[in-house]
Amino acid sequence: MSELIIKVQSNSINIELQGESEVVTELFREIRDQGVGLVPKMAVSEIIGDVTKQVESQTENDNEGHKIPEVTPNISVTNDIPLEHLLPNIQEIAVSKYPQNEVEWNLIYGLYSSNFGKESFTKENIRAMYRETGRASGPRYKKIDASVRQLVVDKLISVVDKDNYKITETGITLVKEILGRQAKVSKASNTSNGNGKKTKSPQYIELDISEEAKNEIKEEYLKIKPSANMDKILTMAFLLKEKVGVNEFDLNIMFSVLAIAGDQNDINLKSTIKNMKLKQYNYIQNSENKDFLKLTSIGEAKYKRLKDEKSNGSN
Repeated sequence: MSELIIKVQSNSINIELQGESEVVTELFREIRDQGVGLVPKMAVSEIIGDVTKQVESQTENDNEGHKIPEVTPNISVTNDIPLEHLLPNIQEIAVSKYPQNEVEWNLIYGLYSSNFGKESFTKENIRAMYRETGRASGPRYKKIDASVRQLVVDKLISVVDKDNYKITETGITLVKEILGRQAKVSKASNTSNGNGKKTKSPQYIELDISEEAKNEIKEEYLKIKPSANMDKILTMAFLLKEKVGVNEFDLNIMFSVLAIAGDQNDINLKSTIKNMKLKQYNYIQNSENKDFLKLTSIGEAKYKRLKDEKSNGSN
């Protein structure tokens, strides 16, 4: 197995990670996402040995009445770590909304559709990424040509030929900066409900689901192609139970499982689920744990009818 060497600097702390690529990459991600102060000491000790003393000494001094600041470390990689290992999944970007405009979205789509800058990409590749992330709409499609032209002018991408483009090093640097806006986005995740009160929006969470199960869920969901919001939630709730064995869910879980099929946008989950609990539907009810929901027998029967109708319609 190949080895990696990664240097991490945070305030006065300097850490060099060296070891098997998978282990070093995983530890690197923890440092990137949580900050040096939160990295498990056991994991640090396994990888970098004596450097742990420097981290623990800093922690002990801070425990004498000074709170450890949560900081994002500056990270320099001393050999080639694949860019795809450092960046989040494209669906996570879609639900977190790090980019602030369509030019930034096009830049990110260009990077992800070009095998992280290793290959060229086309405008059609960008359109495909819009569809994959559930952001395909007429107005956005109309902005692709203008966005690509602006990216060329700003030297964030370069022209290969009439149809192909390649992301530049400057473009890759900007993508990393855009995706570093996570902290700002999370603070602004609450939205108004129209009455001046703040309501918490559903958040994307990393689901403990295998890639095989995700693929099965996505394939079955796209085969049924539910159009009504209630049908979308019914379908995903049933597939979550059938494919993964998870009988209960909350808004965050439903939002995230819908993201597997790229269908998490344009659904008011809270309002739709509230309606699904009404007596005239009774598709969903609270589980024994009041913070979670589950399908009722009526909801499961509704899903099965929906699936049968789709099967009969395709015969």
